[in-house]
Amino acid sequence: MERMEKQTSVEWLEEMFNNSEIPNSSMLFKQAKEMEKEQEKSNWIGGYLTCAMKDHNLPYGKKYLNLLADKENQAEQYYNETFKSE
Repeated sequence: MERMEKQTSVEWLEEMFNNSEIPNSSMLFKQAKEMEKEQEKSNWIGGYLTCAMKDHNLPYGKKYLNLLADKENQAEQYYNETFKSE
């Protein structure tokens, strides 16, 4: 079974704009897509941290920063696998 890629709301809106007569809005959509990507990644990391806090399973100091960097990479991978990437 082939996995369908999700389309973000910004991508959907861009598609609607591209099918209309609105002049050059590509810069606006590029910025909106980046903002939406960062929001999705933050939500993913926030979900992880919320679960870890409930289990009282968060490290401190440098270990925490390393964990956060690792989760940032995992959030990037999640986003790229879940949503269309350019």
